[in-house]
Amino acid sequence: MLTMTYDTPFSLLDQGAVQLLSDPQHDYLKMIYIDCLAMLHDVLSDYRPRPQHSVFANLGQSIDQETIRSHAADLQRDAGVVLENVLFNTEIAFDLRQEAISPTRVTGDEACHFVDKYLDTLLNQYKILQESN
Repeated sequence: MLTMTYDTPFSLLDQGAVQLLSDPQHDYLKMIYIDCLAMLHDVLSDYRPRPQHSVFANLGQSIDQETIRSHAADLQRDAGVVLENVLFNTEIAFDLRQEAISPTRVTGDEACHFVDKYLDTLLNQYKILQESN
């Protein structure tokens, strides 16, 4: 459960995981991780102070926790630490979404602030991966 006592609830990959995903022989794993980032973005994109474009909604796809977990399952064999990161960030994203919909621990504005921070850090993670090649 989210305590909402830190600056950003999104957990970045450590340098070793970034290096693993940046290795050309692991392009498939990197693609899976980036797909997961896109799905996590879509989970929260409507709850920013300025809503953002949602990729999967425009394709008529609904994203739930099981969809993300299932997609990330291929990371288990070769990139367990990356899978753990996806699962952790998925839990946080859905907790944040619930808090943004129906605030119980913080105000609605604070929940939107946390969503903003989460998505900004998620996009930073994407940028790190893109620049690591």
